[in-house]
Order: sequence, then structure tokens, then C-alpha cells
Amino acid sequence: MTGKSPRVPNAIAFALLSGMGAFLLFVVGHDVHRWYTTGTIYYASKYGHDHGSYVSYGEAPVRFLAACANSLLCAVAGVFFVVAAFIAPSRFQKEEEAGLASPRRSPPHPWRAD
Repeated sequence: MTGKSPRVPNAIAFALLSGMGAFLLFVVGHDVHRWYTTGTIYYASKYGHDHGSYVSYGEAPVRFLAACANSLLCAVAGVFFVVAAFIAPSRFQKEEEAGLASPRRSPPHPWRAD
């Protein structure tokens, strides 16, 4: 048996990070498409019975700008996750290579002098 493959953590990290990034970019893309076609963007609100509404700049400029800022923040986070998905596997590989290159020392034994 050869032990754990270093490809497994690479694949898991890539799948999770790229999945989260793709989901965030999909949500932002949907919001931007809706804004482009109708002129309204979704503003999430924690008050009220509907927990959010579609607003335009003419109706509520502050809420519209807050919704745009939220979409921009989600887009930046999505791009960050996608970029991190491509960087994380190489980082895992470098850590694995560094661990293989360094000699492993056992912890000190309480009854034995080193």
C-alpha cells in the first residue's frame, strides 16, 4: 500500500472552491441580467413579509446602490474563489513535497535521552 494520494485533497479543494465561486458568479450574473433587461435589481431586506423586493434607481436610489454594492461584493468573492481553486492544489503539492524532503523526527520519548 502506498498511503494517501496527494491528489485527493487537491481535487476536493478544487471542487469546493470552484463550485462556490461558480455559484456566486451565477447569482450575480442573474442579478445583472435582470437589471439589464428590466432596470430593477433585487434588494434583500430582512424586514417585511416578502424579505426583499426589486428596486430601480428612480424608486429608491439608496436601496438600489446597496443592491449594486452587494452584487459587486459577491462578484469579487466569486472571482476570488475561482482563482483560489486554481492556486490551492499547487499549494497542497508544495506542502507535500516539502514534507517529503524534510526528515521526520519522532517526538521526544519521556524516558529516553536524545
